[in-house]
Amino acid sequence: MWDVVDGVGVDKAPIPGNNVLLVALFMILVILLCILFANMFVGIVIDTYNTQKEFYSFNELLEPFERSWLKLTIMSYKIKPVAQPRSGSGLNLKNMCTKLIESKHFDSFIMLCIILNTVVLALVWFDMPDVMTSINEVFNFIFMAIFTFEAVVKIIALRKNYFKDSWNVFDFIIVAMTLLILALRLAQIEVQFGSSATILRALRIGRILRLLKRLRSLQIIFMTLVDSAESLGSLGVLLIILFFMFAIIGRSVFGFAHIGSKSVELNQHVNFRDFWSSFFVLMRSATGESWH
Repeated sequence: MWDVVDGVGVDKAPIPGNNVLLVALFMILVILLCILFANMFVGIVIDTYNTQKEFYSFNELLEPFERSWLKLTIMSYKIKPVAQPRSGSGLNLKNMCTKLIESKHFDSFIMLCIILNTVVLALVWFDMPDVMTSINEVFNFIFMAIFTFEAVVKIIALRKNYFKDSWNVFDFIIVAMTLLILALRLAQIEVQFGSSATILRALRIGRILRLLKRLRSLQIIFMTLVDSAESLGSLGVLLIILFFMFAIIGRSVFGFAHIGSKSVELNQHVNFRDFWSSFFVLMRSATGESWH
């Protein structure tokens, strides 16, 4: 690409950045040829896989309306009813917490805090001033207090039904781990498996996934990816088998090629001298990347 960008004409010396607009052409070609056709190939393979799966499971013998009834029945068995909180007329703590979590303003406030928390986590860079570090820590403590308050309010309102929702369990795990890491930091206990600040940041960034529960379109895309996991897994196994076969063939045919030869682009990173080197060369060729 850069050779074309620097090109001037026939028998003329190249000029760096002479045709910068040609970068857009290469980007379009990469998007259309690599990404689009790769997605089309994967889509066709998955569609064919689902068709063959239907055929071998004898679902092809069913009429269209029978197939629709069968899918609807399976979906109805997978549905898990969610208990809805009921607020009473009293002024006790449970009723107050129930009214609070039923409020749309409270839900919108929590979603806004999740987005702001993600923005604050992104405002970290190398060798940042101590003032920015202190401000960042203050905001992190504020958001941690808000999310802890939300979890406590929901537990009081829903009680044992709180843990029947997978999103609530996910949020509770993040809150519990965040409080645990914070307690270890305050007690000046070093965590052996990494920096406590890094672990806290990784846990808090996971809250952005809660937007899937609020945004219907994202939830549909996420569930589509989940439903396609089986087909993608089978396709991945097939690709690994092909890589395994050709890695052995590459080791047998090109294993004794001289490294560093001018006629062959082989070096300490790109070679076929053993199985794993051959395997990674195939992975590098398939992804179109230059790793070294």
